[in-house]
Amino acid sequence: MDEIKFITTNDCSLCEAGLQKVNLLFNNRFHINEIDVSDYNSDYIFRVPVVIYKDKILDEGSLSSRKLVMNLFWKLIIR
Repeated sequence: MDEIKFITTNDCSLCEAGLQKVNLLFNNRFHINEIDVSDYNSDYIFRVPVVIYKDKILDEGSLSSRKLVMNLFWKLIIR
C-alpha cells in the first residue's frame, strides 16, 4: 500500500482538521503516516500540516480537498 506522509505538530488545530480531511479522502487506498515535524524536516515547522506523496507536496497549511485530490491525481498520472 502506498504511503501518504502527514507532517504535523502538537497543539495545531489546522493539523487536526487536516488529518480528518486526509483520512476521509485517502484512508481506504493509502497508508497515512502521521509524522511530527521535529522528527522529519524542521523546514516545515511554519507550514504544517504538510501532505506529501512520493516526495511531492500535495498541499500545506489550510488544506483543500480539491487541491489534495488534483495534485495526487497528477502525481499518479505523471509518476
